[in-house]
Amino acid sequence: LATMGDSAGGNLSIVVAQQAALQGLSVPKLVVAVYPKTDGASDMPSITQLGGGQGGLDGDMIHWFHNHYIQDDTLVGDYRISPLRNPDIAGHPDTIVVTATDPLRDEGLAYSEKLKDAGVNVVNLDYPELVHGFITMGGAIPSARRAVNAIVQQINRSLQFFYGSTQFNEVNYILLAGGSASIDGLPDLIQQKVGTGCSLANPFADMALANKVNAKALENDASAMMIACGLALR
Repeated sequence: LATMGDSAGGNLSIVVAQQAALQGLSVPKLVVAVYPKTDGASDMPSITQLGGGQGGLDGDMIHWFHNHYIQDDTLVGDYRISPLRNPDIAGHPDTIVVTATDPLRDEGLAYSEKLKDAGVNVVNLDYPELVHGFITMGGAIPSARRAVNAIVQQINRSLQFFYGSTQFNEVNYILLAGGSASIDGLPDLIQQKVGTGCSLANPFADMALANKVNAKALENDASAMMIACGLALR
């Protein structure tokens, strides 16, 4: 299993790996965190320097999301909110951290350095010419498309390393989940670069839908609703 997410999803992809290790569960083999939120305090210099909207994300929006996600600021130190503060990350899985010129830049760079200091195999793909949210802009911005291609290539390299260092020599299939999974053409791009079948996860695929449900809209949002669907089914 590999986890990948951008922004708040980058936080979740990191937290899943950290919490799995802390609880003695199977740890993902790879984490891909794209301009991740790694500290709940939101007090690093890039928040102030790039939080006026010029980085694709503004400080007011960050605080709005923060106040809806955490109503008790004493929880900011919780590793599930601020994975950057976890002191025990030795043995954390190989990680690809992607950074851009956005308010979360310093948090991503700091987490990358923390992993390096702990001896974790980490690759930092830095795109100072791009802003927050670029991973969904490849259809309009050539440099964003090249960045997405580079991320996929790095994932493929990580898979090749995984094959060479374990008894496994193939991945049977890749299912993409989360908001960024619906990037136009992403499944085809991954299948082309990695050579493995790939498609969007759809937790509603075999469900009967009520007449009032917009089936097309649900299909478009399905991969982003995996967590919500999973929690509901519990």
